[in-house]
Amino acid sequence: MDTFPDLGSLTDQELKELIKQLTDEEMEISYRRRILHGKIDILRAELVNLIEERVWELDRMPTCQPGLDLHFVGSRLVAYDTGERLPTPAALFEALPRLSLRSFFYHVHNARRRSGGRTDDFSNWLECYGADAALVAFGADRRRRGVGRTGLGRRVKRTEST
Repeated sequence: MDTFPDLGSLTDQELKELIKQLTDEEMEISYRRRILHGKIDILRAELVNLIEERVWELDRMPTCQPGLDLHFVGSRLVAYDTGERLPTPAALFEALPRLSLRSFFYHVHNARRRSGGRTDDFSNWLECYGADAALVAFGADRRRRGVGRTGLGRRVKRTEST
């Protein structure tokens, strides 16, 4: 590590140059730090994707030996706007096959946490669109039980056409 100069012996110009030099050095270090954090975030996301793919390929969830359990210390939810807007309930259900598991988790399970267990985002959107209450209840029940989503999409289209 560099030794720090005797500040009392520096001229005003030397002090100004030292401040600029250290500020430039700090900016370079900060830039490199941001780049490294970005790379680490990309690698972590890729690791999560790989684990998720491998888990979904399994017939059953593996177990671990006692004492080797994984304990989460914390988690962070990151949500971002995809920019996709759906004008009708039918468009919502046509978009469901494109919906990632993370998005489905956010709009169903996390939405229930956000609403104190009262509703999920899909039910809320359907109600806002003025969808039939029986359809909203049917969809909410299927999502709660984890039942497939395709039949519900056909039911929405039929309801809209009547």
